[in-house]
Amino acid sequence: KKGQVLVDVDAAEALSGYKQSEAGLSAADVYLQNMERDYERFKRLYEERAITKHQLEQMEAGLAQARAQKEQAKANLEMSKTLLSYGKIYSPTDGIVTKKWMEEGNIAAPGMPILTIENPSSLELSVEVPEEKAEKIAPSSKAKIFSSDEENFKESKVLTVVKTADLLSKTSTIKIEVDPKDFKVGQFAKVRFDALGGETLSVEKSSIKKEGQVEMVFVRDSGGKISLRIIRSGRREGDFAQVLSGLSEGESVVLNPSDSMKDGDILEVSND
Repeated sequence: KKGQVLVDVDAAEALSGYKQSEAGLSAADVYLQNMERDYERFKRLYEERAITKHQLEQMEAGLAQARAQKEQAKANLEMSKTLLSYGKIYSPTDGIVTKKWMEEGNIAAPGMPILTIENPSSLELSVEVPEEKAEKIAPSSKAKIFSSDEENFKESKVLTVVKTADLLSKTSTIKIEVDPKDFKVGQFAKVRFDALGGETLSVEKSSIKKEGQVEMVFVRDSGGKISLRIIRSGRREGDFAQVLSGLSEGESVVLNPSDSMKDGDILEVSND
């Protein structure tokens, strides 16, 4: 649960410092009380002309110093209290501890993980994008997440765009909303951002024939003649496949070509 104590760190040194700060504050408080009483006594003596003004001013300076020492002791105690609080590590969110990075007796140091906590009800996908492309992506813009192949994807949206780029990789981090029903913690996926998409040439997947690694389509010209084209396809979405090479815009492609169709055939189009 959020706020639950997960780890107790041996904070003997911090505890010792806290007790010393407590004692220091108590001593400063006692000293201030004594100085306040002495100051009242010196003030009466001055009014009775029993001491000089210089002696009263010295007492006033001592009282101011005692007050400053008490304030410093308070600050020291607050600092010690903060350091002591680091001895307990609390859960930042509801979730499940999925990994222990350290065992009892290990020495903890700044920057070293101790536990991994996963919240399966709230997931997001982080993507590193070249900074020049990240500038074109805005929060709430659409994105497609591909978990296994180019045909199966989930629609999603961008949550945040970290504009500050990594100096070494020259990339910015994009965080995308993820439905926990569709993805697991730690799963890798491909992402396509609608904001980075341009116009592409595509054909229906049913028009593509494959022989080994070779992809082909049949193209019909204005006279009905069929010609065989070797193409190279790209990403696939729904019923369509992107064509990277081998076709030009406006050409007529035969859907569901028969096994007997070959280059040079004449394909008549029925007007029924």
